[in-house]
Formats: sequence, C-alpha cells, structure tokens
Amino acid sequence: MIGEAASRVLDQDETPYSIVKDWNERGDLTRKGAPWKHSVLRNVLTNLALIGPNSAGVQNCWSTILDQQTFDRLTERLTPDSARRTNPLGVKSSKHALGGGLIVCGRCGKPLHPVARQGAPTKLVCRAFANGDHENQPKRENGTSEGRVSIDAAALEAHLFERCLAHLQDDKFWDDVKRKRETADSNPAKLRAERDARQGERDRAGRAFVAGIMSERDAQIEVARLDSEIAHLTQQIDHSRGGPVARDVWHERRDVLDRFDDWTPGERRLFFRAMVARVSVRDWPAGLPTTTLPRKGESGPAFEARRVALARAAMEARVVIEWSR
Repeated sequence: MIGEAASRVLDQDETPYSIVKDWNERGDLTRKGAPWKHSVLRNVLTNLALIGPNSAGVQNCWSTILDQQTFDRLTERLTPDSARRTNPLGVKSSKHALGGGLIVCGRCGKPLHPVARQGAPTKLVCRAFANGDHENQPKRENGTSEGRVSIDAAALEAHLFERCLAHLQDDKFWDDVKRKRETADSNPAKLRAERDARQGERDRAGRAFVAGIMSERDAQIEVARLDSEIAHLTQQIDHSRGGPVARDVWHERRDVLDRFDDWTPGERRLFFRAMVARVSVRDWPAGLPTTTLPRKGESGPAFEARRVALARAAMEARVVIEWSR
C-alpha cells in the first residue's frame, strides 16, 4: 500500500486525501481496522523508517520499502511548505480527472475550476475570484461579469474519452506527428532550462502568496499559467527524446481502455494529457434549449432519446479539442 501511495502521489499527481478516500471506500483500512486519514498517510510516506533507519538513527535495521530517490521526491512533495504552496491555490485537482488547467474557458482562455456542491453534480467553472474579469465576459449594469462559462464535469469527461478513442484511429494524424518529430530541430537542454525557469517562477509565486505579498486570486492565475507552460515544455522534452506517440501506447490496449470507469482520477488525467493539449469550452449554443421537458403524448424512451441527442449536440458545439503532438 505504501508503494501504491508513493506511485499515485508522484506519477499520478494525487493527494493523500484522494488516496485515503479510495482506500476507505474499498475497505483497505489501517492495521487497527480504522479508516485512514490523509494526515496519517502523509506522516507514513515521510517517515525515515521507509528507507532503513530506526528512531535512534541506526541504519539498515530492516529491508527498505522505498529507495532513497523516491523517498526524497515524496518528502519534497509532501512537506508542509509544499502543501501550503500548492493546495490553497487550487490549481492541481487530484479529485477530478479534468482539473489542473487542462480545460479552459472559451471566452478568456483561463482554466476552469472544479466546483462540487453537496447533492449536485460537479461542474467546471470559470471562477471570477480566480480568473478575474475579461473583456469577453458579459457584464451586468454595475460592470461585474455574469453568465460565466460552466459545464458538467462528468458529461465532459465522458465526451472527451469518446473523442479520444475515435482520435486513436486517425492514422493520418499520428503518421504526420511522427514525421514532424523526426524532422524537428529540438534542443532538449534548452527546453529543460526553460522548464526549470518556469518552475522557479511558479515556486516564487507560491511563496509570495504564503507571505501575503500576492493575493490568492493573482497567485492562482499566475500558477495556473505557469503549470500549463511547464506541462507543455515537459511534453516537448519527452518528444525530443523519441517518446512514443499516444497511438503507440493505447491503440492495442482496448482491454485497458474498456476498464476506464475503474481508473483513478490520476490515471484518467494522465491519459487525457497524453492525448490532449487543451480543451476550450464555449457558451451554450444559441438556438438550443437549456432545459428539456417531455412533450405531450411523448413516450419515455422517445423523450430520453431526444434529451440525449440535445445534450450531444450542445457538447459537440461547445467543446473544442486541441490534440497533443
């Protein structure tokens, strides 16, 4: 379980909270039979005993569970300062596969943020406090924005997965990607230096927020922008090293894709990021009703078919996908 948690934190960008929630739901409790708490898991994953020494500092007292490099990465990721810099800013969502800046507003181009209210479906929303006002946002009489872009997260995820499956069959696209990679004049060292610079800017923005120098909204906007640039540069570095295109990885793994509903949010997010560079969500299409009601004399199946067709038409019109290369 420690190995699983380490992998999910480092490779899938999950938080201890989402991991213990999953463990408790599937019945993997602590040795005392109690539910896990995220603070307990955080302490476990940063305990030096995982790499050998006992509480007195004596080395090699038992077989290690993690190697030194993995432990160092976990410690860096899970230390209190790291938690303060990342979690309050809300730019990396481990609870939702589409968090972390992959989905952006079609008006202002800034990230949509997951909003979950008790008893209601989770939505991805262009939040004013995080993204600020924009000239493309409709205004009330007092000058504030209204009617900001939002979309049902589960419906968008299902639509995006369906589009990704179809995209894997586009041989012309993937052959073109490979041809461009083979002829590209890339400089991995330059890309890494640029990524490190962006990471430094991100860390400074986080520290400025903690120190009270930068407001939460300004810090969130800046960190979201830098996270997007860092992800893009990381992808470019992988491409320059001859990394496989998504089709090579997923085309022959239909049995794995068929179990998509069982994947963790982190696994889904990795899949989408391998396939998609960015998803823009536009306004609800003009001319399409926002509410579907049964017609007089309409059967239940006919109403459901019409409702589904309307939702699909709206989704196709609203969602613009930029595929990764």
